[in-house]
Amino acid sequence: MKKSFLYVILLVSLLVWQSCKEDDPAVQLTEFHFTARVDGDSLTVIDQSTVPGGLGYYADKDSIGIDGVNCIVSYQSQFRDIANVSFQGVFFTFNRYYNGECAKEPEDFRTLFQPELQPVADGEGVRGWIFQYRDDAGKLWSTLKGDQSNNRLEIKSTESITDDARFGFKRQKITGTLNCSVYDDNNNSLEISNGKFSIYIASYDW
Repeated sequence: MKKSFLYVILLVSLLVWQSCKEDDPAVQLTEFHFTARVDGDSLTVIDQSTVPGGLGYYADKDSIGIDGVNCIVSYQSQFRDIANVSFQGVFFTFNRYYNGECAKEPEDFRTLFQPELQPVADGEGVRGWIFQYRDDAGKLWSTLKGDQSNNRLEIKSTESITDDARFGFKRQKITGTLNCSVYDDNNNSLEISNGKFSIYIASYDW
C-alpha cells in the first residue's frame, strides 16, 4: 500500500513539473523583452538580433507634417525578423503621441510616456496605443479590430537611456503591463493576458 502511494505521488509530481515546464519555459530575458499569455499559452519574446534567425528589436517613428513647422509623430517598437515579414512578431505603436513643433520633438518626446494608464487607440487617426501580434502562421492580430473595452496598457516606469550606439538616436526606456484582446480580419480573437514589457522609444533629428 505504501509503495503504491509513493508511485502516485511520484506520478503527480512528474505531471506538475512537466506542466510548469511547458507553460513557463525558462528563457533568459534580455534588457528589452515582452512576456504574456496568449489564450493561456506562454509567450516570451526577446531581443536576439545577433542570433541568426532570431527576432530583433527595432524602434522607429513616423511623422505627419502639418504646416511645415508642426507635426504629429507616432512611435513604433517591434520584436521581429527584419528579413521575413511573415515570421512571428510583436508590435507596439504609440499612435500620434506628439503634436507640436517638429524641431522640439526629439527632446519633448521624453515627457510623453508617464507612469500611468495609457489611452487605447480606436482608430489610426486618434491618439493612443495599438498592439499587434503576428503568430507562427504569419496571421496578424490587432487591437484595432473588435471590442477594445477591456484593453489596458499601463506604463510602470520610464527613464532616459544612452543614445543608440550605431545610429545615435535618442532613447526613452519604458516598462509596463498589458492586457488586451486582439482580432484577425474575420473577427476571431485572442486574449493577451499578464503581459509585461521592457522596450524603448526612439527619436532623432530631422
